[in-house]
This record gives sequence, C-alpha cells and structure tokens, in this order.
Amino acid sequence: MMKLAKNFTEENFNKMFEFWVESNDESWLGNPAIWVSNIQIIPTLEKLDESWRPAIDRRASEELEMIDDYVAVLSHDHAIYVLKAKYTINDIDGNTYENLMTATTVYVKKNGVWKILHYHQSWAPEKQKTQEEKKTEK
Repeated sequence: MMKLAKNFTEENFNKMFEFWVESNDESWLGNPAIWVSNIQIIPTLEKLDESWRPAIDRRASEELEMIDDYVAVLSHDHAIYVLKAKYTINDIDGNTYENLMTATTVYVKKNGVWKILHYHQSWAPEKQKTQEEKKTEK
C-alpha cells in the first residue's frame, strides 16, 4: 500500500482500498473504527475516502523511512504490526514536509489474504516544516 503512495494519483489512491476489509466486517462488534489519527476516529472506508480523497489534488508523493518495526502474531488469522518511521510528504508545489510517526495496524486474514482491519497513527508533536522553512532557519 505504501508503494502506491509514492506516486499519489487517483488510480493509486483507489487501489489502496483493496488492502482493507469492508467496514461491516464481522470482526467489529458494533461500530467500526477503521482509521485513527491521534484523537480523530474515522469509522468506515467511506468516511476514510471522504477524508483523504481531497489530498490527491495537493500531494505528489509520500514516503516512509523505517526506523523500527514490530510484529505480534495473535493467531493464524490475526496479527499486529507496529512501526516507527520518518514520514515525508511531497506536495504538488514542490514543498517537502517531514515528521516522525508511529503506526499500529491490525491485520486479519480473509480468504487467505491479509487485510487491514484497523490502522492508528500518531505524529511527533512538533510542527512539520517545508524545505524552504528549514533553509530560512539556517
């Protein structure tokens, strides 16, 4: 999925949803919580699409530079993946934004394919800076 984000186009954005279970997956005992970013909860894939689709017009690419990652296998069909990474966003105006992040992904195996049930990300508290802002500070 992150390979698709390296070229942030509408086609690749649409393909990213293939990595997720349906919002009404039986694993959820009530309301789903597909995506969490800091304290924001996005409950369904439809709301995730609504929240992130506008970024297509503003972003050129995204990249992760892994720092640490961890895997916990809970059962034959359930796993948790945790990562710490430097996250870089390149916008269509040529600006680059970098920040540290951690993310936790809960995977479930559906018909022999690992799918994302839940994703949570948190960012470092400092404000992201563009390359131009970094140059000005020097």
